Amino acid sequence: MIDGVTFKVGAQSHTLRLTTMAMVRLERSTGLKTHELMDDLKTGVSVEFVSHAFAAGLNDGKGMDMEDAAEIMDELGGAFGGPMQIALDAFTLALPQPVESPEGGDAEKPKGKSAAGKRKPVPKT
Repeated sequence: MIDGVTFKVGAQSHTLRLTTMAMVRLERSTGLKTHELMDDLKTGVSVEFVSHAFAAGLNDGKGMDMEDAAEIMDELGGAFGGPMQIALDAFTLALPQPVESPEGGDAEKPKGKSAAGKRKPVPKT
């Protein structure tokens, strides 16, 4: 299962989960493949990327209209505040990160670990 990042806007909780279909929507909306998105993340994150990620992955991975996603981002203070970190955290959680195993090879990152800092991954119920 792919973890997501849950956050509150006022009294409303939202979960950004980059499920397989959310990643498909993200690729389609940006015109970039996942490996290209990852390369772009190394050089910096754009407002456009954050907006597309929110639209693709909000509603617990089911997605929503870009305008509605942008309203939620604005409620959080705009793309360069909380939404950017939330999108980065969700992207990190969606992609398995290799870690070195005790035998010296690569092993998959343990499940349930979050790059979200204070935010914890929320398992899908």
